[in-house]
Amino acid sequence: MIKPEKGRIEKWVLRRAFDDEERPYLPKHILYRQKEQFSDVVGYSWIDGLKAHAAENVNDKMMSNAAYIFPHNTPLTKEAYYYRMIFERFFPQAIGVHLSAYYSSKVALPLPPHKAIDDMPMMMGQEVVIQT
Repeated sequence: MIKPEKGRIEKWVLRRAFDDEERPYLPKHILYRQKEQFSDVVGYSWIDGLKAHAAENVNDKMMSNAAYIFPHNTPLTKEAYYYRMIFERFFPQAIGVHLSAYYSSKVALPLPPHKAIDDMPMMMGQEVVIQT
């Protein structure tokens, strides 16, 4: 049973799902260990290295145009911009994923400008072929 009063709803459900006495998936000391912050686990130098790498690959001009290139959820840091470039390279048609929140929401959200949607493939340097 979920015990919200103990403040561990999500962890409890996941841990319980993997806690099998007959066929243990994970050792108990791993399954029930304290969750650590990402930076505490990998070390700050690794995170600083990722930020430095992003800063080398995203210049100030790119950041000044970020709102035009990525009108939805515009990246605010060079690191976020860099990850977004990688995502868009592998998932160029993912604009539909971004827009699904607008169309499936029960709350009326302002739609992004259609020009931004129409221009997205060209901004990403890709040609669009529409089949009818």
